[in-house]
Amino acid sequence: MESVENQIVNYLLLHEELTDWIGERLYPLELLEGTQLPAMVYSRTSTTKNNRARNGKNNAPIIEFSVYANRYSEIKEITEIFEHITDQVSLELPEFGLVTMFLENSRDLNERDSGLKRQIIEIEANYGN
Repeated sequence: MESVENQIVNYLLLHEELTDWIGERLYPLELLEGTQLPAMVYSRTSTTKNNRARNGKNNAPIIEFSVYANRYSEIKEITEIFEHITDQVSLELPEFGLVTMFLENSRDLNERDSGLKRQIIEIEANYGN
């Protein structure tokens, strides 16, 4: 069974306005040294199950996406596109049914060791009634 985050990544890579920036450079867990930029990394940071406070949704994992680039302006352009194609968007995904994504958090980082600019974006993916 493919994970919900992998299916969301497949959805993201269908959007030309995003792939014009990152190509297919959307990797799980970490950015490998020497990767062409800009690029993105994703990982599941938490999973909430059986939460009645979330309108009866059974699953609500938080998935963290990091945008890496050499220039801050690139980060902001990519983040704006990402938020447009994910925030409050509902998808019908195989094995999961209706999945609705919500933007949870977004913050900037400057990685001193590498000099890279980084934007962290967290989304919540609600599914399973």
